Amino acid sequence: MLRWSNSTINKSLTLLGGQKSLSRAAVRIHKALLGYTGDKSMSFPATLAQDILQKGLEMPELVDEIYIQLCKHLTHNPRPESQVRAWQVLCMAVGTFPPSRDFENYMLNFILQFNEGSGAIGNYARYALRRLEGILNSGPSGFVPSVEEIQAYKERPPILATIELVDGTPLTEELPITPDLNCTKVLDICTHFMELQDPRMQFFGIFVEDIDDDEAEMANPLEGVGVDEILEKTPRPLQNENFMGDVVTVKVRQNQAFRFVFKRKVYLKNMDDPSEDPMFSRLVYLQAVDEVIKGNVPIDDVEEVAKMVSDFMAVEFGEEMPDTEDGLIDEENGQLGEYIPRPWLDHMSIDEWAEKVLEFRDESIEQDPEELQNEIVEAVKDHPLYGTCFFHVKKNRFPTHMDAFPELLILAFNSEGLHFLDEDKETLASYGYADVYRWGGSSTQFSLIIWNAETQDTDDVAMYTTQAADMASLILDYINSIMSVSE
Repeated sequence: MLRWSNSTINKSLTLLGGQKSLSRAAVRIHKALLGYTGDKSMSFPATLAQDILQKGLEMPELVDEIYIQLCKHLTHNPRPESQVRAWQVLCMAVGTFPPSRDFENYMLNFILQFNEGSGAIGNYARYALRRLEGILNSGPSGFVPSVEEIQAYKERPPILATIELVDGTPLTEELPITPDLNCTKVLDICTHFMELQDPRMQFFGIFVEDIDDDEAEMANPLEGVGVDEILEKTPRPLQNENFMGDVVTVKVRQNQAFRFVFKRKVYLKNMDDPSEDPMFSRLVYLQAVDEVIKGNVPIDDVEEVAKMVSDFMAVEFGEEMPDTEDGLIDEENGQLGEYIPRPWLDHMSIDEWAEKVLEFRDESIEQDPEELQNEIVEAVKDHPLYGTCFFHVKKNRFPTHMDAFPELLILAFNSEGLHFLDEDKETLASYGYADVYRWGGSSTQFSLIIWNAETQDTDDVAMYTTQAADMASLILDYINSIMSVSE
């Protein structure tokens, strides 16, 4: 009785006190379940799933019956598609009503059987377990998904998303995200968690950052189109209309480790005054530090680097900042290597860096950490590349006046427009967004038609990249933001 079958049960699986109306409802629920999972041919499958959930809310006596029917359907089911659909119903059910106290341990253990699995089933099980644990504590939500929300389950899976700040601090861990929640709605959740008040929080976004695996063999997605090099992939800014579940599906298929990062996506220089919102100021500071450490905002002088590293550590540690070379280098207390800008890391040994940074320690810790934090942001903001997103590309089709550009380039975007940079981040050419007539791309190329004021004509530019969609969406984000502020 508790194994999958594609035929409808003729009576309830649980004892329902002899109430024939409940038993008949249980049979209809099982028929609806078979219809949604495709084991029976029935119209409007999303409505069938909605009916199951509605019955569970209206008739609490049937809740355990619904869960047992789902367990039955997922036991020795030979049809993968049917299994996936049943897991979808289970993921919806654990967000709508909990099983009874008598049945909750059975249900928890049933899901745990699949929790360590890989692929779609493992992801569904981990999501269902997290939601079940939550609803056991909170009680029925009273919420039944709409037909549109149920249909979204066919497009992408529900996920548990861990979202971090740029310094690796978790903003939220294993946040359950249903398939209908796009980045706009997730960003609303994030700003609520952070209690952000500054209206510029609208310029934050979710980025996808690949995590390198030293042992994995790197495939070249541009191989066969004239590109021998594997172009470095930079963090991908998701559009507000994107769904994080789609990202997870692709990354799992590619076997690529990644992380979601909450950080500011759009910087408008005429709207970058200091904020009275302490959390907003902290986030801006963390991103400014990250820009310096990654080398996106270059620093040319070793003394300036040492002073800035000292200031970074003073903000984080205050008077507890180590006062010896060994203390600065110690991984638990100092972690000096994490604060040195990457382009400068090999300029001196870590011991020499510790000696140099200590020269500025006393000066740094004498300042109020909050004031020092604001001073650092103001200093970094002066650099023309502050708040810029970078993408690595290779020349394909360029006009003759760009022949002197190197083969490997960086295409950069900020509030001033788009910029062609060499690999040392020296600017070769810049164009305002008003000069960009057309843009677009494919999986291997990004193309631009740009107005050239010197030649009084347009330039047709094409370059190899795997991040064409990211660049296209960022151009649109900046144009929309600039127009919105102007209005």
